[in-house]
Amino acid sequence: MKIEITNDEFYEIKMPEQIGLQEFRSIVMKFNFLLKNFSKFDIGEQNSDEDIVLSEKITKLKNNRDVDRWRILRDDRELFIKLLKVYYLKTPEELETFMKENDIYFKRAEFSSTQMIRLRELHKLNPNEINLKQFPSKSIQLVDCLLNTDGEI
Repeated sequence: MKIEITNDEFYEIKMPEQIGLQEFRSIVMKFNFLLKNFSKFDIGEQNSDEDIVLSEKITKLKNNRDVDRWRILRDDRELFIKLLKVYYLKTPEELETFMKENDIYFKRAEFSSTQMIRLRELHKLNPNEINLKQFPSKSIQLVDCLLNTDGEI
């Protein structure tokens, strides 16, 4: 069996007239492998210049990482401390307004990310600076870590 890819390119599969069950399974596995590889290409339409076009499902958009927001926190220790105080001691609405005022944006899940932990280590933060006994973790909840919640930011 031959599959024509372009005018001068073929994919050939040699099959005997009679095969056993094990050989049939290996052929099916080859077809499944080919299906996975060739499904990336949109072969439904023929382009005039014979370019291969990836389908939209496979085409990935470039993921631009916004490293500037991390640099701001890395360079400004006081802003980082204020951000953590608002995150740990205030409401989510106050956190949103604080981030808008300072032109930064982080999802709430990012506050427990490794980047935030590394920033705490970089700035050598003591939990007492944020009115905490220790920083919360998976096993230690925030309510168990609070020292004094009526402190001013």
